[in-house]
Amino acid sequence: MNNDLHRLAILLFGKVGAVVVGILFLPLYLKAVDAGTFAAIATILALQAFALLVDFGLSTLVARSVATQTRSAHGVRGTAMQAERALVLGYGIIGGAALTALPFAPQLGLSWTSALATWVFCLTSVWQNILHTALMAAERFLVATSLHVCALLIRAVLTLYALGHIEASAGTFVITHALVTTLQALVTRHVLLRRAPHHETPSWTSSLWLLRAGGSLLLSALAGASVMQLDKPLAKLGLSATQASAYFLAATLASLPIALLAAPLVQLFQPRITLALAQRQIAPALGHARRFSVMLLLVVAVPTALIWASASWLIEIWLKGNALTPQVAAIAKSLLPAFLLGGLGYLPVMLLLAHGDYRWPALINSILAIVVLASLALASIGGSLKGFALAYLAYFACAATASWWRALAVDEIRPVAKAGSWIAVPSLALLALAGWQALQLDVPAAAAPAPSRAAAQLP
Repeated sequence: MNNDLHRLAILLFGKVGAVVVGILFLPLYLKAVDAGTFAAIATILALQAFALLVDFGLSTLVARSVATQTRSAHGVRGTAMQAERALVLGYGIIGGAALTALPFAPQLGLSWTSALATWVFCLTSVWQNILHTALMAAERFLVATSLHVCALLIRAVLTLYALGHIEASAGTFVITHALVTTLQALVTRHVLLRRAPHHETPSWTSSLWLLRAGGSLLLSALAGASVMQLDKPLAKLGLSATQASAYFLAATLASLPIALLAAPLVQLFQPRITLALAQRQIAPALGHARRFSVMLLLVVAVPTALIWASASWLIEIWLKGNALTPQVAAIAKSLLPAFLLGGLGYLPVMLLLAHGDYRWPALINSILAIVVLASLALASIGGSLKGFALAYLAYFACAATASWWRALAVDEIRPVAKAGSWIAVPSLALLALAGWQALQLDVPAAAAPAPSRAAAQLP
């Protein structure tokens, strides 16, 4: 357990470090360029964030191969090269389509040079993320985290220097980012493969097959990203400016505990569970599932409960007395239990991915995404923040129920799923709390001062 806590601390350092670098340097970029250039930079960063999701499932497929210590004809080196070629194929198609469509989207504010550099930045970011995920799957947490945080810091410092001493333009920003990210990917690749035995270079045909194999994972990622990101633009359809601003800040706060605390736990235990199931070692898999569930409660549920209990006080400090503080606190208290409910449902999803069952999560996520986005649109048009809270509660509850049902229905992973199913008890309590909290939500639409720039820039 102590060893697990030590590794978890390393992973948390990586997550928090990445967030801190972003928080520190975004205001500095804003000071270094004019408003129009910063809007273009924001667009580039948004495209990069989306690109990390559109990796065609390659990070999951490569991580699973590394976690199971594949000794097939291709091995780890062959799988990594296969993924690299698949990435080139996929992003070659995307890049060609995007560059062709560029003249029809002048509002993006990107020149041909900036657009090409943005494509390279997105491609190398996804490449780096695949290699980083593979290092994590190999449980080389310290080197992976150190490389990642150091590279982010170096990239931010060099970009700020380039904006100040070369040219304060979006092109300078994205070219610097693309160059440093490429170097980061090359270093990460060297670290990952330096001990891997050499094998015959995989064919482009096998890379195309890998691209097709990740289709379900891509669909699942797109559905999940849509649910978690499109709520903000949908909020602007019918909610007042006060309600939309308060919701944006509250949703940001409510999602942080899961993103910062639960994600490192998944990174720690997913490779272990995958390896145990691949080797059909049920006893170790049972132990990992039990420890994951216990640590999920200790490391994620307890801090989230503390944030929920002290939401008004924390938000008062965060927003520094802004007039939206009461509204943000009310919305956050209704969303935090719902997001935590979603976090407690990670185990069955991990088991399904470890087993290689990608289609079920993709199907469920796609159906739920359509229903939830439609519900959010209707809630926004009706001016109902209560509808937003209930839609997310229904989404997380249905996703968890479907995942648990599927995990308990698959013979190979049923014993492991049963070992962690006790977490359904606190999940039911959360469901009741979240439902009650959402029904009590009543945020007036009266006008209020907009949040301060400092508050709006926080994650």
